[in-house]
Amino acid sequence: MKFHRSRYSCWQGYVLVIVLLVLATWFNDRAVDLPSYLCAAVAAALFLFLELRIREEQLVVGENGIVFQKGFFKKESKNVSFASIAEVQVVQSPFKKFLHYGDIVLQTSIGELRMRDADEVRMIEREIAYRRKR
Repeated sequence: MKFHRSRYSCWQGYVLVIVLLVLATWFNDRAVDLPSYLCAAVAAALFLFLELRIREEQLVVGENGIVFQKGFFKKESKNVSFASIAEVQVVQSPFKKFLHYGDIVLQTSIGELRMRDADEVRMIEREIAYRRKR
């Protein structure tokens, strides 16, 4: 199972994309072309940037262990077997708990591994607990 950063962690960027698209629509209705195209282009570029940022960090729960991947073009990976995991912690504020995202911290034999603003952290915790028991 693959998990990535939550989109809720970038909500300000998505609000800005929506505002820019509304502004582009407003300029288009007023027949002002250049600001309309400019707002739409900036909104599209910001949207692509946010999506790349979300996919930049992944946590993959496999059959034999967990793989932390960072980077988009040049990926750095850390492999952790289930046997080397001592403890799994989920760090969430009440707001993050409501939206089902937060930080996941793995205490392992090689040190602490943390993924900030991971999506569905309770599902990750349950999946790791289930695979460790097998």
